Amino acid sequence: MQLNRIIGLCFIFPFVFSACGLQGWLILFLGLSMAQLITYMTLVTPILGTILLFTFKENKAFSPLARNWILFYLVYYILAVIASFYHMWPINFMSSFFSVVYALTFMVFFRFEEFQKLFANTAMISFTIANVTLIIFQIYQIDYDTVNLQDDIEHGVERAQGVYGDANNAALVCILGFVFLYMKFIPKNIWQKTLKLTLLIVSFYALLLTLSTTGLLAFILVFALLNYKWFTKNRLLLMLIMAPIVYTLLLQIEILTAHLDLSVHQQHKIRNLVNLLSFNMQEVDFSGRSELVENLMVYLRENPFFGRGLDFGLKARVHNTFLYIWADAGILALIVFVSMLLIYFKNILFASMSVKIFSASIMVPLVIFMASLQTIINQPYLMPVFIYVAYILTEDKNRVFKTPNVQSFSYEKKNKK
Repeated sequence: MQLNRIIGLCFIFPFVFSACGLQGWLILFLGLSMAQLITYMTLVTPILGTILLFTFKENKAFSPLARNWILFYLVYYILAVIASFYHMWPINFMSSFFSVVYALTFMVFFRFEEFQKLFANTAMISFTIANVTLIIFQIYQIDYDTVNLQDDIEHGVERAQGVYGDANNAALVCILGFVFLYMKFIPKNIWQKTLKLTLLIVSFYALLLTLSTTGLLAFILVFALLNYKWFTKNRLLLMLIMAPIVYTLLLQIEILTAHLDLSVHQQHKIRNLVNLLSFNMQEVDFSGRSELVENLMVYLRENPFFGRGLDFGLKARVHNTFLYIWADAGILALIVFVSMLLIYFKNILFASMSVKIFSASIMVPLVIFMASLQTIINQPYLMPVFIYVAYILTEDKNRVFKTPNVQSFSYEKKNKK
């Protein structure tokens, strides 16, 4: 029991440190040297925990779905390094080194079911803390940029960035926190039910504060998945009837919110939503990302089969995980990555209902945000989530195939008699 606690701490400490975005804040308040020391401890502890697991715990099988990440990493890094040498692009492993270590070590950690439960509870609490902190920061007009620059902005913090210093990363965590709360927090009395409902509302409110269009779209899909039982035939028919009315109101949302004291940025986001809904794509503002994509496509068109080098996509600030992989390591690495995601969804399709809904509610927003974030697979706190989903899907698949046929068993026993 004591060994399990030590091993659990070796993995939970670095995950909480990353999930709560502590590194950047430690640099601000404790200085670079102390922050780096603590950050490297979060790299050492999961490695130590892995050594303890291999030394003192029984050997258990790895998830085949999780092992696909090893194949992807091998293909990605080999091709990206070759491309770096060919194009004389500087090689920098540190931007993704932490996430790779977390993926490989948590792959060992999740072989044991008790640690899976520990992680689920920790993820739920950590993401919820991040969401509550986002709201507190917004109330007191604090974000990473204003504290870092010691800048007093007259209009205050318009778009909440939370502990991560990025609105889209914060929006993704809001959704993940909502899903973990919804599926893993099982209330036993009226007080716990009230607490659960309150925290779910807090997570949704935090998402709204990020003003993330991508986040809102992902949340609508996730909320529909989590409440799939609600969608009966009659209700679907009612929704179909109400859809034109709702669509018309959304098109008029700029007029409906005109009397509110919204900032210029908030008004711009609403106008952008109206342009998107009305298919006025020429007026949709993609925050300069379309230009960044076009700049990168120039390089990809020159040679679509081979990458430009490790972290080339990061330097290009393409804000797209798929293009990031393609730019770094070429089309083969991208095919391997997309194939791995498709295998995830194939397993989700054939999983039991509870596992299907939870896994889909996690994977759908992660994949959607890959279209607007290049850092999805480089965030240390997100890789354990990918690996965790892989393990619960694998174990669910094993349970389905190992469930004995009761009628067949009874028939064989009768014949033996």
